Formats: sequence, structure tokens, C-alpha cells
Amino acid sequence: MPPPNTDSITATIIPSLPYITTQSGIHDAGTTYKVWYKYTPTVETILLGVYFRGDGVIYKPDTRIHINDGLNFIGYINANLISQVPLLVGKTYYFEIIPNSGNPNPATLNINLLAAPQHVSVPGGSIFIRGASITSSWIPLGYKGLGAGYINPNTGVIFNFEPMFVVGESGDFLPSGTILFADDINVLSAVNDKWILYNPDLSIKAQFTWDWAQQTGHPVSRASREYGRFYLGSKGYSGNTTYASWTSVDENGILAPTVVLPGMYGMDALANSADDQFVYIAGTGGGGAPRTIIRRWNKALGAFGPDLVPANSVANSYVADMLVMPNGHVVVIWQEFTLRTCFVRIYDANGAILRNFTPIPNNTTGVPARLGYADDLTSFWLFIHVYNNAGQTSNSYFFNLLESDVSILKTINSPDGYWVEFDHGPNPQYRFVTSDSCPFILILPGGTLIVNKVLNGGSPAQVFHFTTTGGLVPSTFNLASGGSRTFSGVTPGVYGIIETPVLGYHTNYSVSDGSPNTAITVSANEVVTVTVTNNGSNPLSGIYKVVPNSFKSNDTVYTDLQANEKEDRAIPRPTWKTGLIGG
Repeated sequence: MPPPNTDSITATIIPSLPYITTQSGIHDAGTTYKVWYKYTPTVETILLGVYFRGDGVIYKPDTRIHINDGLNFIGYINANLISQVPLLVGKTYYFEIIPNSGNPNPATLNINLLAAPQHVSVPGGSIFIRGASITSSWIPLGYKGLGAGYINPNTGVIFNFEPMFVVGESGDFLPSGTILFADDINVLSAVNDKWILYNPDLSIKAQFTWDWAQQTGHPVSRASREYGRFYLGSKGYSGNTTYASWTSVDENGILAPTVVLPGMYGMDALANSADDQFVYIAGTGGGGAPRTIIRRWNKALGAFGPDLVPANSVANSYVADMLVMPNGHVVVIWQEFTLRTCFVRIYDANGAILRNFTPIPNNTTGVPARLGYADDLTSFWLFIHVYNNAGQTSNSYFFNLLESDVSILKTINSPDGYWVEFDHGPNPQYRFVTSDSCPFILILPGGTLIVNKVLNGGSPAQVFHFTTTGGLVPSTFNLASGGSRTFSGVTPGVYGIIETPVLGYHTNYSVSDGSPNTAITVSANEVVTVTVTNNGSNPLSGIYKVVPNSFKSNDTVYTDLQANEKEDRAIPRPTWKTGLIGG
């Protein structure tokens, strides 16, 4: 008997996401049938991970994606591969599953549809890693890996993992916390480069496309840390000529005019100078030198100035990544073509070599090494992927290097390799595995919250207890006079600092950004200081009596009428007051 869903009219309805199931009985009496599924979103979805697969040996179906009754074809996914589709409310998406060749039997279809996260909580300062294992296919390319993970920069532990995320190898963040990700290829953006701007909680801020020529290969990006802009670079073609180009975009997705670079035929990395006067371009150019030159584009003149690194000056190596530190020094990873070893070289703004660093181990798998800004901006992160055990397995390493002397501040080593791929086994799941693809990392920015204790009067030995809200760790702490507590890498958000009242002490809060102490807003890379002042009394020893305040002098009596009051009660110009009559 044929399956019940062999056309768009009988398509199986996908009720909600995620949708994970199987369908058997697709082959009958010598025929393996096409089957159809459909989904109508009720909310706009950033991306839908689409994966209809067979056993990967006999049955390896292709997937066609349509909008509205199969009449509007929008994309094609080859043989057992995975891709992504942005979903719009008011449209119905149809998935046509086609046997790749002949009539394979058995034919059991495994279905996995996962929506990208709309909002996540990402601890500030965490390492974000993302990318894809790319498998050859025609438009759009098929991707196996669609995940993203967040790694604790102190321990290397993967503390959060998103099984569906935009696929791409480029991105960065601004000091405000706005994050830019390249959505390199999905079924609706196989030609144009699409980009997504996120807020620090990974909710979408804006989306845009850069339509210069037709992009080839993967775009690259770098953030301008001084002027609040992202710089984008890519290569494209016009007719039979290939060009490199760059543009910039603000935090709202508004693009500047595209600059086409004469004499540049490829681009591997770009970064703006610290003073924003130049854009450094690494790639193919200068007489066709293959991927061995770093040129300097003068924005004011609209022309190239002296090269930062002349063509072929670093033998048999290409630029894998590049960034510019706030002091103007340019950090470059050079990766060797054949042996695949790599090293970091730091240049001043005139191209003079300042420092070199060679990571150990250094037998890389060919996965491009990557750089990422650290939260403090005086150091940076280096990511490499290396072979071990005679090339049978591989490790991922993160090195946190101080820029001033390339000393190692921290090393993270993963014996299994950090990477994201889809498990094609009988029980598919997303996981971190070894991969020979192109990574993309950045250090997600966090803020800093400092609590200072000031005591005026009272006992210097008095200890005050604090509780916090909003997820700070630790959630409670104690401070005495002159004490301080610093929370680093704070996820951008709203927090509270509350002191437990102590009898005989008046409490005052002062927050540096003007927030109330119960709703302190901390932004990415922001330092917020909370000063908690207690005014206590130091009574003189002796004999006291209560006397009439006959002249209603401008005295004030402070009383603690109830133990649960947060502040002492002030009574100005009281009728009665105390007076010391003997010591």
C-alpha cells in the first residue's frame, strides 16, 4: 500500500516544533514513493533546521522546500543533508521528500525539525563557538552542523548548547553588547550574504542583506570597537572578474556604501585600525600574490596606502585571522599551506614586527585558527584544532594571550575537540565532536558589578549581610566596613543588591548609573558600582535623662521602632530629647 502523504494535498501536518519522528512504509511493491509534510508557523521563526534523512546507505532522500501548496519552490537539499529555512507567519511551508535514485528498500524516513532559539541566557565572558561541516551540494549548500555552544572560559566546560543556530563562520560584538552573526547560507539566502544583529540575550535586533555583486565563498567581519560599527568584507564577481570589497554597518543594520578594492582578488580577513582611519585587508592581491598580503585602505583618500605586510614576506603561509587591539597593534595568525602549522605575529601600525607566538602543540588539522577579543581588551584568545595520536583523533585548544608580551594567561584543552555536528546514528542528537571545518569564535561581552561598604559610626566589627536578585553568583555575601565584592562577567540584565537591616544603623544606597538598588541595569562591558553606606551611632558612656525640648531646636531623633524596617525613622524637632548629665 502506498504511503498516505504522496502529494501536497495529502501532506502530513507538522503540528508544532520541535518535530522529531519517523515514517516507515515508504517503499511498496517495488516503488519508493515521494512523501510530503507541511508546517504553518504561528510565530515568526528565525530559522528552522530541516533534516529529512534515511539510513544514509541505501535510502538517502533529497528534500525540496515550497511555499503555499508546492507552487512556489524556494530551495533544495541534496541527499540526506540538513539546511535552514527562515519562517514567516501566514505562509505554509511544504517539504517534498524524494528518493535520491531508483527505488531503495528498505526506506525509513527520520524527521528532525528544530527551531532556532528566540532568547537565551548567555553568561558574560563566555566563549561562543559556531560553524558547520560543509558537504558538497548545489544551491543551497547542505550543512551537517547547525549547533552553537557556550564554553566556560575558566574551566573549558560546555555549560550551554543550542542545537539549532544560524550557520556561518563570521561575526563579532561591539562594546554595547550588540552581536553580529553571518547567516552564510540557507534556502532563502543562497546568493546574498544575510546578516543578523542580536541583543546580548540573543534576541534578534535587526536583519539585513549585503547584495554587492554575487558573493562567493564565506564573508568575513570585524567590529569597530571605537565607533560602534561592524566592518564586513567579502569577495564577489562581476562578469568574469572577481573582486574583493568591504562595507560597514551600524547597530541597527544600516549599511554604508560598498567599497570595491582595486587589485584585490580575494579576502581572508579584515579589521579596522584603532583610530578608524584605515581598513586592513588580508587576501590575494598585489600582483596576484596568493593570500599572503595585508594591505591598508585609507578611508579618507579612498585608496591603498603602504602595505602593512608586503606580498610573500611570510613564506608559504596565509592569513587565517586578524584583529586590531585598542593600542593599534595588529594581531595576525599565519597558517602554513602544506604542513598546516601556525603562529601568531603582532605588528605595530607601521608593519614592524613586535612579537611572535607559536602554540604548542602545533600540528593543526587544517581547521583555520581563529582569534577573538577578550573581555578586558588587553589580551586576546587564540583557537587551534590539532591532531594527536598519529592523526587518529584531534584536540581543540584555546589560549588566552596577553598582547603586551604574548604570555599565556590561560589554556583550555578539550580532548574530544570542540565542534558542533549532527549525529547521524540511529538516535540522532546534537553534540560536540571533532570536525575539519571552519570555526568561528567570539568572547561574548559581560559587565562588572562592584559592591562597596562604607560605615560611618557604629562598631567597626559590625558585619552586614547582603542578598542579590537576577542570578548573581554567589547569591548572598557578607561585608564589613571598607569591604568590597566584585561580580565579573555579568550577563547583561537587571540585578538587585539588598542589605539586611541591622538595628541601630541607617542604610543608604548609591548606584553609579542612577539605578535603584533593587533594579540595577548592567550592560555589556559596563562597570556599575553600588556604594552601601551605613550611619551608626557611637553613644557616650554616662547617665542620660529625657528632657523637654522647650525651644524646639533643630534636633533630630532616630528611632528603630520595628526590627523589620529597612531604615531608621527620623523625627525632626522632637518634643522630647535625651541629654547627658554625667559621665
